[in-house]
Amino acid sequence: MRIFDRSNNMADYAEELKSHVVREIDSLTKEDFENTEDSLEIIITSKHQIPPITLSEVYQKEEGEIQKDISRDDRFWREINPTYKKATLISIHIPFEGKAEFLGIRPSTFQMTSIEGEVTSNEIVLPFSFFPDVDKSEDVKRQIDSALDYVNKHTAWMNKDIESFNQKLPSLVSSQIKRRKEILESQNKIITEIGIPKKEIKKEQIGFVKPIEKTRIKIKDNTTTTNEIVLENEIYEDITNSINSLGINLERVNKIVRDLDEESLRDILFVALNQSFTGLVSTEAFNKSGKTDLLIRQKDKNLYISECKIWRGDVYFNEGIEQLLNNLSWRDLKCSYIIFSRNEDFTNVINKSLDLIKKHSLFLKDVKKISPTCFRFYFKGKDDNERQIMLSLHLFNLK
Repeated sequence: MRIFDRSNNMADYAEELKSHVVREIDSLTKEDFENTEDSLEIIITSKHQIPPITLSEVYQKEEGEIQKDISRDDRFWREINPTYKKATLISIHIPFEGKAEFLGIRPSTFQMTSIEGEVTSNEIVLPFSFFPDVDKSEDVKRQIDSALDYVNKHTAWMNKDIESFNQKLPSLVSSQIKRRKEILESQNKIITEIGIPKKEIKKEQIGFVKPIEKTRIKIKDNTTTTNEIVLENEIYEDITNSINSLGINLERVNKIVRDLDEESLRDILFVALNQSFTGLVSTEAFNKSGKTDLLIRQKDKNLYISECKIWRGDVYFNEGIEQLLNNLSWRDLKCSYIIFSRNEDFTNVINKSLDLIKKHSLFLKDVKKISPTCFRFYFKGKDDNERQIMLSLHLFNLK
């Protein structure tokens, strides 16, 4: 993939993405609206939002020596036929987070020059060669700095386009959902006016309640004795219920989310939680020894941590628990472990998960069964067995 290929531009790509969103909304059924109307906007918007491209620290690798054609190099005697000289090859690696495909698209603002390089799933790789007996280090560094400046500028321009797309997306989703709902209501009106009775099937209705006002996080004031802040149980229950109800809605519209990866499913939860705790919720945040999927913080103190995984068997499940517990600092007392299953036998996934939880070396006791697929436990702290950690296990079936 060429870096910021001028043959593909963001304007055309954004229109393709919008068309895909419209087609997806046009496929929604009456049942989708009956079951999940209050969360459809959150689910579809967060699914299609584009994460910004974040560049990380640059590093270099020595690639060895290559034979390089110097017949058209003005520093050497020009030849009609290819003439080769041994050169040293290095590669400059720029790790990034975000979708690699957007590094192969021309942003709306761009410069006409280009650079050589390729994009992998998580790195930009730029090759540079030099002749040790001819080139000077400052000349090579000048070339590298120029290329890095190019990447930084184009990434910033692309992120500006991404931000613009993300800002317009909620309005597009909202208007298209309203339009689709009106069409379905018109269909139902005509069918009802035909006058022939329909067989009604009652379904359990559990909806995600989109908050009208932002929740004020209640802080238990222990600062006089322990210099710590604690998330009140009432708010922890609100978070648990929000995740639980949104997860059930994701189950009901699994055709929309069945192909999403862990990161995309996590982002849907992030958007939902951020409706209540604006500015306090972050995703993929660094905490203690690694990254945690969802994190609610206030005054630089962690109040709540969550890890999201797709069910891939016992080993992967246990790795997720370890990842969650490793990321808990001494003051982190409330957390959750969210599992999305695409297995045929969801009952087996539930039973296996409960069994694995209770076999964990830090498991203390059951607290309560919140729903048929949501359970709460106490764990011992990994670094301090006197600390009791409250862990909620959420399991959702996306098959």
